[in-house]
Amino acid sequence: MRSWKNVGVIYLPRRQEVGVIMKWAWIWACLWAVLVPAGLASKCRRAPLSTSAPKTPGDNSFKISISGNPNKYFPGEVYTVSLQGWRTQYSVQKFIGFMLVVEPSHTPVDIFGPQSVGTFQLYGDALTMHSDDCPNAVTQTSSILKSEIQVLWTAPPAGSGCVSFR
Repeated sequence: MRSWKNVGVIYLPRRQEVGVIMKWAWIWACLWAVLVPAGLASKCRRAPLSTSAPKTPGDNSFKISISGNPNKYFPGEVYTVSLQGWRTQYSVQKFIGFMLVVEPSHTPVDIFGPQSVGTFQLYGDALTMHSDDCPNAVTQTSSILKSEIQVLWTAPPAGSGCVSFR
């Protein structure tokens, strides 16, 4: 029988108990390694940097343009994707922040999933950067006014399915 009154004695678990404790610790560490990144994946807000305002419904006259045929892509082909506001003879709609995301069209929205949606490449214009928070996304580098941004998008391999730009 153990006595907690004896302060000078340290009681250690038996050898079998150590094995069980180590086994559970290993299982916990493995689960932690798998589940924590998956939990962090759901933290992608798909919002431009430094914004706190709620998303405005609709497209607000902004449009995403894709070079070539926007109805289908050829695997591995490189396309220019543009985001721009409306233009008239006398004015151009400008914007400060944006986030351009490519994701699967016909599967549940899990932008951290294994399905390939292609890759973005940046022009050297310093207006865009890859998002630190969301994969398959580009965002602004600063709060200067922009009338248009362009990035290159390399289409995914054959069999990847349809994609949507948002």
